[in-house]
Amino acid sequence: MNRNFGYLRKAALAVAAMTASALVLSGCSGQAAQEGSGNTIKVFLSYAGENAINSHPQTLLGAEAAVKAINANGGVKGRQIELVACDNRFEAQQALVCARQGSAKDIVAWVGQDDIQSDQSLPLLAAAGIPSVGLFSYSNPADFTSPASFPITAGATASNLGIPQVLEQLGVKRVMSQACEYPACGILAEQISTFGPEFGLDVAPESLEVPNAGLPDYSPAVQKTKGIGPEAVVQILSGGTSIALIKAARDIGFEPLYAGNPQAITEKEAAQNGELLEGYLTPAAFPSPRAHADWPIMQKYIQDRGAHAGVTGEEWIADAVLDTSWNNDINAWLSVYALAKAVELIPGDDVTAKTLTDTLNASDTSIDLFGFQTWTPGVAGPAGYERMPQMVSYFNEIKGGKIAAMDLAPFDLVPMLNKNSK
Repeated sequence: MNRNFGYLRKAALAVAAMTASALVLSGCSGQAAQEGSGNTIKVFLSYAGENAINSHPQTLLGAEAAVKAINANGGVKGRQIELVACDNRFEAQQALVCARQGSAKDIVAWVGQDDIQSDQSLPLLAAAGIPSVGLFSYSNPADFTSPASFPITAGATASNLGIPQVLEQLGVKRVMSQACEYPACGILAEQISTFGPEFGLDVAPESLEVPNAGLPDYSPAVQKTKGIGPEAVVQILSGGTSIALIKAARDIGFEPLYAGNPQAITEKEAAQNGELLEGYLTPAAFPSPRAHADWPIMQKYIQDRGAHAGVTGEEWIADAVLDTSWNNDINAWLSVYALAKAVELIPGDDVTAKTLTDTLNASDTSIDLFGFQTWTPGVAGPAGYERMPQMVSYFNEIKGGKIAAMDLAPFDLVPMLNKNSK
């Protein structure tokens, strides 16, 4: 069966201003954030809003929805959560501005960190003693080792390391990667080369580097890819560049199977491109929220997102168009709940970055997250991924213009990583 797939560009969605009284929200664009009332728990979100490379505006909405729901139910330890948000624009310099902003002494924690420049932000957080709860990892080394890093899932690592497993189940043998020029992209490509053989895959020794901003002529790149002869291509690229490569490959009659991470796919473009994207593989850190009937956590997620939008959860998901940030959106939402549950475990009422960090680091801290997983932030993960005790990949694909859950069991990455480290 011949399949056609593609990576997609960002969805341009405006972030609505939060006006509900249950949510306390401060904004930042480099200037000082508003001071808290003293009766709030101030948390910080660095996220990639509208930009030319990889926009994740929904990340903010996910965090807002959780804050609104928790505050409406009395908050945490009788205090409201105050969310301070900073758009890092997927830029190194602006990410550093956000990191400095988020290192203020009254910040209790970061939540849902969506920051490809985490290698520069996490050292600042560690120096300030501020934990990053639910960091969404793009496989930067600091994500796995920084004492400030407390991921809930494996982020992009989960989607990337799940690809070899799903390719094996589809009978693929020969694979290569197309990766952007960012260091994180190179790390993700290296992961495919390292772990692909664990699943019987013959991985091309070198990935094809393609600038995220694109090329004036894609013909040489696709000719080189075709010459290597992969049955499947793993794309670690921006959406616009990826889809241009897919179309150029089709023009010369080269139509391999494509797989990639969900941060570069939108349902809008899946619908626009139709058959070109049908069956595109997108393993992720979460199952598609369209499978909410099968996942209690997704039922709660769509309920909160619907309430934030003033509709029911069913109405919200029916009208939603999942953009490049749908994984980050869920992660930010869940991070706020994880933070709230961790704060409840702090002895007494002294809620600070230090008391929260001490609680997170405790080996007996165990937090149930809506039956989705039991989060144990104080337990070390596999060698090389010490800050990630839970690493699971969920399998999704483009089907009928939607991001749909595949009929495959989630894949626990920890045993594979432990085996590889020996």
